[in-house]
Amino acid sequence: MDGAVPTLERDGLKFGATPFSNDPLRAVQGNAAAEEHARTYLWRSRVGLGLVAVGMAMVITGALLLRIPCWISRTKPQTSSFVAPCPMAIQPFLACCV
Repeated sequence: MDGAVPTLERDGLKFGATPFSNDPLRAVQGNAAAEEHARTYLWRSRVGLGLVAVGMAMVITGALLLRIPCWISRTKPQTSSFVAPCPMAIQPFLACCV
């Protein structure tokens, strides 16, 4: 670790081990098995970060969509029947509509 960044060292040279650079490949250049592992690490890290970004976008979109009826009406409904069939996990998001 070089500060908060994971690093790899080879022949006195330091290489960052972040998924945003190809330094892990350069650090193991010449060793076919290690290069394959480095490619796998980079691919899985990049795909994982992409999936996390998509998941966060879906969470934000879902939260916004749950609140749209409140933004449109700007009034509170007379009954709370809309909240009753919802699972307990999303009832706090519907609090504006009750």
